[in-house]
Amino acid sequence: MGITGLLPLLKPASKDMKVEQLSGSVALVDAYCWLHRATIGCATDLYYGKETSHYLKFCLTRVEFLEKLGIKCILVFDGLALPAKQGTKDARKETRDKTKAQIAALLKQGKEKDAKAMMRRVSEVTQEMARKLIIACREKNIDYIVAPYEADAQIAYLMKKNIGHFVITEDSDLLLFGCDYVFFKMDKEGRGSLTRKRKITKVPEFKSAKFTFEKFRRMCILSGCDYLPNIPGIGLVKSKLFFSLTECDDMKKELPELPSYLNMKNLKVPDEYIENFLNSEKTFKYQLVFCPIKRKMVPLEPYDNGIDPKTLEYAGKMLDDDLALEFALGNVDMETMKVIDNYRPPSFEHSPKDSDDTIWSKSYKPKDVNPLDIKFGYVEPPRNMEQKKRPNSNGSSPSPKKSKQIKKKK
Repeated sequence: MGITGLLPLLKPASKDMKVEQLSGSVALVDAYCWLHRATIGCATDLYYGKETSHYLKFCLTRVEFLEKLGIKCILVFDGLALPAKQGTKDARKETRDKTKAQIAALLKQGKEKDAKAMMRRVSEVTQEMARKLIIACREKNIDYIVAPYEADAQIAYLMKKNIGHFVITEDSDLLLFGCDYVFFKMDKEGRGSLTRKRKITKVPEFKSAKFTFEKFRRMCILSGCDYLPNIPGIGLVKSKLFFSLTECDDMKKELPELPSYLNMKNLKVPDEYIENFLNSEKTFKYQLVFCPIKRKMVPLEPYDNGIDPKTLEYAGKMLDDDLALEFALGNVDMETMKVIDNYRPPSFEHSPKDSDDTIWSKSYKPKDVNPLDIKFGYVEPPRNMEQKKRPNSNGSSPSPKKSKQIKKKK
C-alpha cells in the first residue's frame, strides 16, 4: 500500500506527535486500513471462517478513544473496484494464493505455528466485515461514508472541502491525492507521525531541485504506484533524479528521454507505458467521489480545459444520483448493485438545529478554515470567530509571546 520508500524520504516534512495535539478537529479515517490492522489479531479465526468480533472492537475502541480527546471521526470505506487498479489487484491476489498454498503445505506437515504466522499475510477484509462495521457506526451515531470507488480519493475530497481536517491512515498514497495533515502509523496510545503536504516541496532534496507538488506526484508515479507498476530498474531514487534534471512539463516528450537523462542506454520506455503514466496522473486528479453536501458524484478536482470525462472511465463511471446516494449510505450490495437497505441518518431530511455536525444533515456546514491551520499558526482565526485564547495541552493559557509568533506566520 502506497509508494515504497516514500515516508522515510519525507521525514523532514513529518513530525512525531500524539494525536491529542490535533484535538478540536475532524479525523477522516481510512476504514479499510483499520480493518486490515485489526485482522492481525484474528487472522487464524478468519482463515478458518470462524465468527469473530475482534475487528469491530478494534475500530470502535479507536473511535471512542479519539472522541474522548475531542476528535470527531468520519470513517471512509472503499467502494467499487477501480479499473485503473485492476493490475495491482490481480498481483495481490496471485501473491495471496501462493501464500495460501504454502500455509496448506505447512499444516499438512504438522507445522501449525509456522502456518499461523503466515495466516496474517492472507487475511482479507470482506464486504461482510465492512458492512458489520457500517451497521455498528449507525448504532453508535458515528459518521461514515462509502466511497463510490477508492477511499483515498474520497478522503482527499472531504479534506479539500474542510469536511475533515486530517487523515488517519497507513497509506502514503493519500499524499499523492493532495491531502494535508496526514497522520501515519497511529498506535493504541495515539502516537504517530504527522506529514504535511505543504512541507513536501520544502524538503531539502526537493527544494534545491525546484520541485512543485505536481512534479512530486509524477516522481511517485514513475517509481511505481497502485495504478502503474514501475519500469524495471526505476525506483524512487532514480525517479527523483530524473525529475530533478528535467524542467519540461510535457510528459509525452520527456518520458522517452528517460534513458538519456539517467544514462541507462538499455532502458526502454514503451508508448503504452507513457499512455498509462498520463492516465495514472489523471486518476489521481479526477477520480470520481461523492459529495455529501450536493448528494451526488463529482470528480475529485474540476476537469481542466480539454478534458473529456467520457475518456476517463478508468477513473470511475458516474452512477445515477439516487443510486450514488444509496451507495454512499451503505445501502447497496456491491456485487449486484441492488439497493438492499433504506437507512437514513438522523437529520437527513430535516434538522431541528441551524447547524449540525453530522455530514448527512440538511443543515450541515463545513468550517470555513481548517482549525489545524489556526492551531499551528498558518492562518488567523476568522473575524467572526470568538477570539478566545486556546488552552495549551496542560490546560494553561498560551503566553503573549506565543500569540505573537502565531501572528507573524500570517
